[in-house]
Amino acid sequence: MSSRYGTSDLAGVSIGSSIWMPVYTGLSGILLAITPIVSQLVGAKRELDAKKAVQQGLYVAIRIDIMMFISLMAGVNWFLSIMQLEAVVHNITKSYIYAMCAGILPLFLFFVLRCFIDALGQTRVTMIINRLCCRFCVR
Repeated sequence: MSSRYGTSDLAGVSIGSSIWMPVYTGLSGILLAITPIVSQLVGAKRELDAKKAVQQGLYVAIRIDIMMFISLMAGVNWFLSIMQLEAVVHNITKSYIYAMCAGILPLFLFFVLRCFIDALGQTRVTMIINRLCCRFCVR
């Protein structure tokens, strides 16, 4: 979609997503540990411990969000200046990363809750939610 605006926009979004995706993939991998932990606790009939594990996962997601938000907001100019980008591309990339920072907390909280629902074996629920979100985003 960004290519419809111009080459600078496409370059800025491409660089921004190249920075964002490894960060998201790496940090969401930490939160993936909730699924086996909760499923083991539920299987052992320790539902209270499973509840505590999900709560701890939410706390971890919030802490990761705060650290990521501060790191990206403080370091994006320095990191992009190393790349020696054109001023327009630099600004578009920075704006893209700032916009992605606004969505980190809801994304990670959703990720924790999705892992919890998946651990309970209710994968259909997350598929329906993801499908509704995709329909909403496409329009």
